Amino acid sequence: MTNTKTLKIGFVSSSDFCIPIAETLLSLQDKTFNELIDKHLIGLNQTNYQINNTTFKIIEPHDYQDIKTLLGEVNNWAIELKLIISQPDNTIRNKSIPSPISKWAIDNDVELWKPENINKENNKTFEQLDLVVTASFGQLISQNLLDKPKYGFINWHPSLLPKYRGPTPMQSTIVNQDQKYGLSWITMTKAMDDGKILLQLENELIPEVDFNEIAGELGELGGKTLAIAMLNQILNIGKKQNETQVSFCKKVEKDQRLIEIKNLTAKEIMAHQKAYVQFPSTIFEDEYFASKIKIINCNILEQSQLENLEILSYYNWNVVKIDKKQIVYLECKDKTLLQINKIKLNTGKMVDMSGYQFK
Repeated sequence: MTNTKTLKIGFVSSSDFCIPIAETLLSLQDKTFNELIDKHLIGLNQTNYQINNTTFKIIEPHDYQDIKTLLGEVNNWAIELKLIISQPDNTIRNKSIPSPISKWAIDNDVELWKPENINKENNKTFEQLDLVVTASFGQLISQNLLDKPKYGFINWHPSLLPKYRGPTPMQSTIVNQDQKYGLSWITMTKAMDDGKILLQLENELIPEVDFNEIAGELGELGGKTLAIAMLNQILNIGKKQNETQVSFCKKVEKDQRLIEIKNLTAKEIMAHQKAYVQFPSTIFEDEYFASKIKIINCNILEQSQLENLEILSYYNWNVVKIDKKQIVYLECKDKTLLQINKIKLNTGKMVDMSGYQFK
């Protein structure tokens, strides 16, 4: 480091979709805030961010003035990614499996700490940091630790807070068929996800998008907007959440995977499949296969698409030929139709329904 002072940053995370945030922190290594503003925050007052083919819009963008003057001495501090903190390794069949973030830290030669309980181990670690960035970690952090870094903690939260405070905001957004989804950067506090909003971005939710796609987008968006979130935290720019609009989401349990086809509409089932594609999945009991079936891929089928076509039925499975292609669907609640494209049998076999021969 050429500067006598540095902004020492820690990153706390465990999930693979948050790696872009870690990569952004590493890319800022040795750069001063002065350089960050000049090079990385070009278009600081822009209102849109492009992730692949998706455009996210900033909600209530801030009009920045003389940032360097506002930052004072911090403007000339060099940025240093000091430490990565992640969950302890999982043990599967006597083999130790590190979290994706732990593996990233090892691969990039960044100091790594994997506490069993972040609040009880080596608390002095945080006294050496100026700012801590958290994203999808999985442990609550005590006020004692939150108070230690000079500029506190900021948190990447993948919902439009104050909606969906808690551990499963992306799944909740999808399964509830919300019209919008987005990202909130907040100041971290002891209470769950109730901190001041530093930056918030939103986008329209397309029903066909699943959890993995949204998580990937919001992880990349976190990397692209991290510098602004850090800046807002240091300058104390942000707004309180509206407590009258707060809602919470709960941990997803394994028993949520089992559904009843006749009790849900096609849209509700597709939302369930998209939300829980990673865990716990979407399963139903089936007469034809005489076992549990996992839905891997599905979409909505409109009744108008079946007009004047011959329909063959095999228990609750319906088959039609359209333009020399086979379409397989299930009739759900309110006579809505769900096209099933791919399933996984109880044996573990994957089946492409477009070519499956019913008997």
